[in-house]
Amino acid sequence: MMLQSLLAEIFGAVPAPQAGAVARLVPDKRALVIFEDSLVPVRKWQTDLLKVDQDALRELDVAVLCLAADGEPSMVNGQPQALPVADLRRELQADGGKFELFLVERDGTVILRSDVPLTVAELQKAVSATSGEKRNSKHSPINAAREGSDLNG
Repeated sequence: MMLQSLLAEIFGAVPAPQAGAVARLVPDKRALVIFEDSLVPVRKWQTDLLKVDQDALRELDVAVLCLAADGEPSMVNGQPQALPVADLRRELQADGGKFELFLVERDGTVILRSDVPLTVAELQKAVSATSGEKRNSKHSPINAAREGSDLNG
């Protein structure tokens, strides 16, 4: 933190943070990270909910990362893949030993966290709410004034 302050003071900029484990695994996509810790009925329920509207899930541009703690292989979009489970758990501050679901935006921001299975419609709602906030902040009076000054300058 002190180094960042010093760099900002000297160069006027802070270096961009390193991409987290989620961003490295699925660059340029949102990620639905599911920790399926030993609750087989809940795991199946979540899988069934996602299968109901696969087209809508694809439209959200979401990669689904399933991390089982019971010896089952981890999966990315239904395909077995070795995943850095401990890194993901640490990055997302997930509790061990229970079902947890995280919807992560492309920039690494967690936009939804749940300890119960969710429908695709609930995921869409979270993405829409976040997209709406970004649109509103993009067109805020401060940004509009900056954009106007760029056009006139």
